[in-house]
Amino acid sequence: MALRLPPFNTSSTLTSINVTMMASSDEAEHSEQPHMVIILTTMLSIFCILGVTGNAIAFYIYYGKREKSTSTIFILSLAVTDFFTCLIVVPYTMAAELVQYHLVFDIVCKMYLFFITSNVPLSAFIMVAIGFDRYFCICHPFLHILTVRKAKICVLMLTYLAFALGIITSLTYGVYIDSRLLVPPEAMAHPNETDSGYNYNPVLNETLEDDAFQEYVYYGTCVSNEIILSETTTLIYQKLYAALFLVSFIIVAVLYALIYRSILQRRAWRSRCKRASCYTTMNGNETGMEETQLTAVNGIAPPLIGASMGKGPIRAAAALREKMMYANIKTAAMLFVVTLVFIISYLPSWLMGLEIIPFNIIVYQFYFLNNVANPFIYAFMNRTFRDDLKHLIKKC
Repeated sequence: MALRLPPFNTSSTLTSINVTMMASSDEAEHSEQPHMVIILTTMLSIFCILGVTGNAIAFYIYYGKREKSTSTIFILSLAVTDFFTCLIVVPYTMAAELVQYHLVFDIVCKMYLFFITSNVPLSAFIMVAIGFDRYFCICHPFLHILTVRKAKICVLMLTYLAFALGIITSLTYGVYIDSRLLVPPEAMAHPNETDSGYNYNPVLNETLEDDAFQEYVYYGTCVSNEIILSETTTLIYQKLYAALFLVSFIIVAVLYALIYRSILQRRAWRSRCKRASCYTTMNGNETGMEETQLTAVNGIAPPLIGASMGKGPIRAAAALREKMMYANIKTAAMLFVVTLVFIISYLPSWLMGLEIIPFNIIVYQFYFLNNVANPFIYAFMNRTFRDDLKHLIKKC
């Protein structure tokens, strides 16, 4: 079988994944391959159609908002990332699977590695940025640390970082391989002939001498090599790259735990104030405030309704703060679900890259679900988004 590069992989060498999936000669595995490829192609085709359509609609709706908040900026960046992933990376992956990663040209191989290994880190980085944004909005609402301008700069810097990771990864792969790793077809019990006329022999990788003559020959299949970066450099980079997911997960978990604690503390404070008669709801109906859809996602500031009802400026300001806090909490809940779906859909692939669980190509490629699910989460959890979507459908 062909190479399936885990987005975050910490195997002992980059070629170990190739060995597992390219040099296998098990007949049962090969007999199941057409069936698995059909299922995989069908799944990725559905992801491609739903992802391109859904993210295009999400981008159109959020980009049309007159006033944009920090959360809107991050949602737009996620929509763009997911859109191009479903438009380019998913079809690229389908084509690579169908040809068993026999990508022929070196530039085609490197471009695929660049696209697929810059997409996942960028999504993870944006999830972390969203966590910080929601933390400051809910736990420290008066600091105004993250503004819209800073959010745009943050997304730009994270994009540069993700692209740098993609470039480094692409430099470690190609369609050329060390000739010392190739043996004539007649010397193999189960030949796996390529354009070079030779077979890839991963066992030789452990016995090569450093001072042996080294020559790279055309192999035709996208595999790891040491033409540009040495094996030591690649391994160090690989471990750092694999740690990104774990670090991102820990940071996001801590931030949302702090957010949840802050919400619980606020609820406890409100309960105490109610008992002490220091909190008065508008017209004695607290739910009236909650019925209004004022989410920070839409970037629309709520009106000063307290002042128009003769409540006085102090009470109006308190009502405004309460509405904004409620809006931020709803936004945080929606974006937490987005982050949770990302973690759940990606975790199996990450564990397979670490060789903790057995490899399954269908489950492995299921991490593309993250790039498809976000518009459906917005539609399910944001009434304003649903209203805008209905209006867009009617207009079309």
